Amino acid sequence: MTVTIGYTTDDAFIAFALARGVTVTTPNASIYLTKAFDFMEAQCWKGQKTDYAQANDWPRQYVYVDNVLLDSSVVPSGIIKAQHVIALSIANGYDPLATVERAVKREKVDVLEVEYQPNASSAPIARSINAALADYIASSTAVMRTL
Repeated sequence: MTVTIGYTTDDAFIAFALARGVTVTTPNASIYLTKAFDFMEAQCWKGQKTDYAQANDWPRQYVYVDNVLLDSSVVPSGIIKAQHVIALSIANGYDPLATVERAVKREKVDVLEVEYQPNASSAPIARSINAALADYIASSTAVMRTL
């Protein structure tokens, strides 16, 4: 049974993951899509909602991508793909909603020692998520750093 979660369906996500060599089961697909949707709804998007009372952030009006005004009556395919990319990242163990711990300055265990560069991020950069959202985020210079 196909279930819509956010901007896509569990079946569409399972197919997206499978095309990338990742097998996702139906119950897990719903969990990953829900977490991805939660992350997406926390973003600062271009444009504004088409209806003040609408539950989700998309569709939106006054959104330009590559100098083309998007149709405000539909959710762009790029937003659907972004939810798939984020859900796949979560399926692979990378949760953009995870709490970021304090950065380690120095750690020594016996003769092994780790020290990070000054001003280095304590979290990895999610390049696939950044790329999927770049055209739709209000500030194109924002970089998401998460665990």
